[in-house]
Amino acid sequence: MGRFQTDGESKHMLTMTDNAATAIRDITSQDAVPPGAGLRIAADENGDGLVLSLAAEPLDGDQIVDSAGARLFLDRHAAALLDDKELDVTVDASGDLQFAVADQWPPRPESSSPRPPRGGNRMANPEDAGYGIGEEF
Repeated sequence: MGRFQTDGESKHMLTMTDNAATAIRDITSQDAVPPGAGLRIAADENGDGLVLSLAAEPLDGDQIVDSAGARLFLDRHAAALLDDKELDVTVDASGDLQFAVADQWPPRPESSSPRPPRGGNRMANPEDAGYGIGEEF
């Protein structure tokens, strides 16, 4: 997990922890959710943040990350921004799921020069609180 192939070239992508995969499968296996649904991470309307939402299917151009049936759909902006991150989930004191991302471990060798921080992506900082479905990060 963490790599995909296109045109013979290996690319990196967002990964997810086992806890995140379990939470996504739990969300998408509810009776009201259609088969093949997943969580979608996409640029917000202003393009300066990301939004996490439940989606019946990926949109054209979305990158699909599948971990044992847990499906994530990433628009191009999110896929590029999160390509070296790992999605995790915790349960807060009120019992709500909080998704967050952190750097993949161990870091990739080709990532020796850190990327400059991008505005609006509070989710990429593991020090920040997590975000629930429908919340902007």
